[in-house]
Amino acid sequence: HTLTSVDLGGDRRPNMVVLAVESASLGRLSSSSASSEASSSADWPETVRVAVRVRPPLAREVSTEELTVRAPGEVTAWPDDGLGPGPRYSFTFDAAFSPSEGQAAVYDAVARPAVSSTLAGFNASIIAYGHTGAGKTHTMEGAPDGAQRGIIPRAVADIFEHVERSARPGARRFLVRASYLQIYNEVLSDLLKPGRNGLAIREDRKKGLRAEGLSEWVVRSPAEVDGLLRRGAETRATAATAANDASSRSHAVFCLTFEQSEASGGGEACPRGSVFRSSKLNLVDLAGSERLRVSGASGQRLEECKYINGSLAALGNVVAALTSGTARHVPYRDSKLTRLLADSLGGNCKTTMIACVAAVSMAETVSTLKFASRARHVHNSARINEQIDQRTKLQSLEVELTRLRAVLVEREQSVGDSRRFVQAEAERQQAFAERERAEAQVERAEAERRRAEAERLSALRQLEARSREVLQEKAANALLAEQIARMEDEHEALVEGEGEAAGQVDEMAETVAELQRIVAERDAALVRLREEATARQRRLSELEDALDRKTAQLIHTQRLQVERREAAAEAAAEAAMELEAAAEAARLSAEEELAAAVEAARVQAEREATDRVEARAAGEMAEALRAAAARAAAATEAA
Repeated sequence: HTLTSVDLGGDRRPNMVVLAVESASLGRLSSSSASSEASSSADWPETVRVAVRVRPPLAREVSTEELTVRAPGEVTAWPDDGLGPGPRYSFTFDAAFSPSEGQAAVYDAVARPAVSSTLAGFNASIIAYGHTGAGKTHTMEGAPDGAQRGIIPRAVADIFEHVERSARPGARRFLVRASYLQIYNEVLSDLLKPGRNGLAIREDRKKGLRAEGLSEWVVRSPAEVDGLLRRGAETRATAATAANDASSRSHAVFCLTFEQSEASGGGEACPRGSVFRSSKLNLVDLAGSERLRVSGASGQRLEECKYINGSLAALGNVVAALTSGTARHVPYRDSKLTRLLADSLGGNCKTTMIACVAAVSMAETVSTLKFASRARHVHNSARINEQIDQRTKLQSLEVELTRLRAVLVEREQSVGDSRRFVQAEAERQQAFAERERAEAQVERAEAERRRAEAERLSALRQLEARSREVLQEKAANALLAEQIARMEDEHEALVEGEGEAAGQVDEMAETVAELQRIVAERDAALVRLREEATARQRRLSELEDALDRKTAQLIHTQRLQVERREAAAEAAAEAAMELEAAAEAARLSAEEELAAAVEAARVQAEREATDRVEARAAGEMAEALRAAAARAAAATEAA
């Protein structure tokens, strides 16, 4: 399965790439019908199945997405943070779906085998994982009908179709129950009973993990299940963020409990009774991981984001512990989500994970692919959840007890006839010994006859062989005479062409010597070329390593320069603010001084109004004050 980059033509902006998928063979995730329960169960591996689905990019995402993905036959990603390409990542999954593939293809390849296993008596889980806005809820729920139906409505339709096809009154009966819960801010709530919050998780030896007090509804048709889904969707916590207009703010688990009772046949060997099978299909729609710089969460949304990322981090820790091979403890109890999914990860369950990604952020896409790649190595131990009722067990034990009693009676009767049996056994052994002696005599006579026959046949073979040897000697003598005559003729011809042959032999010897020299030179040249190629390859590796180191240093240096520029800009901004404050203080001080001077001049002018000398002095003083005011204004403006 391949992730590739798609060129958008002339309108493409720099570093703008759209994520696409080339779907190869689905391998183990081949489609199977609900009726093929045995084959679906037998072919299921012990590890978690993982599929990747890519959501088509939105118009607002195409213009801002910076993503570089190249994949020659495998999922390979090169993140680009604006400072140059980063390290390369390669992944392998069980299936991959491009944006052009619809809901039906995803269900047939991923979910139908899980539904078939549930019908066969296994627990199964389908988990949708990915960052916010990647299309998890659309994959799980989709539209109520039509081609855009998601996994849940299609699974419900298959289950009830199996029930209608397989139910037989009095012989095979079915019961389907549904429950719907959410984990919002680490609090379990019943979506079908809004008043039930703060549910506790309990562990039952027979039923496994369950939410205590969670309501279960008996459903008889897909329409009833659809009604429960609508009611739960209205209660589930959702909100609009910068990354998603309808972001799920809680983890949702829709559980279908499938119970079937099958009556066994009657008779002494297999008395009539009942066999019960109870299995669960967990359909999990996880809330998407969020980055604050992308979602822009604040207030209540920020608090929800903390809980969502914390529970997903705990899920990652559980997967890491299950796949490390050295962990002594698996931290299931670190969050309500991991505690509730303990059976789905490493327990009695057949688990399928759908990793949903979108061409929004390469960092989030790579993080999702890394988690999905680790999840492929989680091992589960699924088994059929089958129970036989006490009545059937009791009848089986009674039949076995009756059989053992009959065997005991037969042995007691055989003990009463032991003497006759011993005498008859002695006579049988004597007759057997006499028969063995007679057979031994017959065998000895037969052996002597076979030996005489073998000696006669051997003499005949020796006579035939001697006759063939005489004939072969005669033929060989005639052939030898012919060869001698032919060799004499050839000798005469050779004597005549001896001179010419000697010259040709010398020329051929020189030619052979020249060819040997050329071959030696070619071998030496090949050796030199191999050595040069090895040296160049070694030098190229060293240059690549040096280039990687220089690139890392350059990225680090550029980051330091950016940080320094940001610090300098902050310092300049602070200095500008200080200068502005000082200018404002100087302006206020100058205004106060000017007001005081004007007031003093006015008083002085009134006091000396009767005297012209005093008037001239007052005029000069006013002129001086105006000059001072001008100077103060100039100083204020300069400040």
